[in-house]
Amino acid sequence: AGTSVTRPFQSNYIEYGNAVAVAGEKTLFTLCDPLADYADTSNYDLYITLWQEQLAAQLLHPEIHHFQNSIWTGRPFGEGVPQDFMTAQLSVYQAMNDISGKESTLYAGTHGIALAMSDTMTWVNDVNGALPQPTTREGAYGLSLPLVEKGISLGSVCLDRLSSVEQLKEVKVLLLGSDITWPKSETPLKLLADWVRGGGVLLSIGGLNGYDSIQSEWWGGTSPSERMASLLGLGNQLSYTPMDILSELVWCGPAGYGSNIGGVIPYLESMCLYQLEGGGKPILKSSGGETLGMDFAVGEGRLIVCGLPSSYFATATEGPDTLRDLVEYATRYTDVYYQESGAMVIRRGDYWIAHAFDKEQTMTGQFVDLFDPTLPLMTSKTVDRNASAMLYDVAARLEGTTPRLLFTGGTLSAPAQETAQSTQFSIYAPTGSVCSSRLSGNGLYPQSVSAMRYGREDASCQTTWDDVTGTLLIQIEGGTVPAEITVIWGSEPANEGIG
Repeated sequence: AGTSVTRPFQSNYIEYGNAVAVAGEKTLFTLCDPLADYADTSNYDLYITLWQEQLAAQLLHPEIHHFQNSIWTGRPFGEGVPQDFMTAQLSVYQAMNDISGKESTLYAGTHGIALAMSDTMTWVNDVNGALPQPTTREGAYGLSLPLVEKGISLGSVCLDRLSSVEQLKEVKVLLLGSDITWPKSETPLKLLADWVRGGGVLLSIGGLNGYDSIQSEWWGGTSPSERMASLLGLGNQLSYTPMDILSELVWCGPAGYGSNIGGVIPYLESMCLYQLEGGGKPILKSSGGETLGMDFAVGEGRLIVCGLPSSYFATATEGPDTLRDLVEYATRYTDVYYQESGAMVIRRGDYWIAHAFDKEQTMTGQFVDLFDPTLPLMTSKTVDRNASAMLYDVAARLEGTTPRLLFTGGTLSAPAQETAQSTQFSIYAPTGSVCSSRLSGNGLYPQSVSAMRYGREDASCQTTWDDVTGTLLIQIEGGTVPAEITVIWGSEPANEGIG
């Protein structure tokens, strides 16, 4: 289930989900550090899981092509780090070097939905009387995680870098947390207004925040919601009446939407009750009759406003479903169909990266599993719920009758030399680590394996033959000098010498 989007490599763009931000001459590097500062060495299983999830997260953004694998080179290969973890890291690092610049296809839920962000999201809390609720952290979670956990490839638009409407050309629905996001000037809001008039759908969410009232800032005491409404010619009357009694949330928009909206609204001083003058239609109310959401036609586009604080969608039991219903309603005005997916999967060249959310995801093909230190060859991979996978498609390397090097976690000093009689390659890896290489005999059997360093046999080389898949695993310790490996092949199994 879901949709697919194919992206060619464009070095002057950064892609967040499916929302593109122009990077100009800047190059974005994303970091996935295998270990934390002051790592708890008793809980490496947790670090491995988090590392895999972070790798999948950055690789699921189709046009991020530059990666920093670690901050401190000595930390991921330091004392006490499990050997299997180091081996898996080596395989992933080789993949990250190779993956840059490859065309990608993302398979996920609805594309074209993005979240507006600003640097102010990190510092407006508790400033000059700003209310403790909503917090920007809970607000950002509330406007993003309910969508991401359903496989929707949520993008992001940095308002501080927004300089033209053209940058929003791939955005269909933009979420604006008006109680947690203040751009550095009014210019981005003017661009958003132009984008809405040209056909965009802006879903503005948020209640009162004390930061709105600061007269010394460019907004001069008006909220982003009020300023946006004014720019769109809808008036700017907003009532910030606190709701001092418990009330239920009621959907009053068109039938067929909002089926999951309901439940008790907690007492919230930051609730925003809308009384805009622009002739919109109510879509959300409290059971007491207060209007909490409205829908306005503006030019070719729409402005949909919701007075619930952004944090509501992260803290209230009904919050996530409410946000998803609002986004689904917003997509009715676009050319994309709202669709959720239990997983996100991306193909980048011959690499497949997946993360399963609320159900497991099974992938079939001819893969080497890069998260497994032994690089097993498999025809089916089931990604467990809330787990990630990184696979290398080796189907093309399994064709013909010449043995092939399928993948190595070591750095090749030159391309492998592959004939029907032998496979020769030279690799190096950090001292203290163990590097894995997986070779396919393609119908032939290894007769001998030799690994040479300093002109003599390297005793650390270990081999394992898998008769089921017809593949050979070679593992060898890293060192300052490359290991020169030679595999001799034959038509019959060797009597001895191959593990």
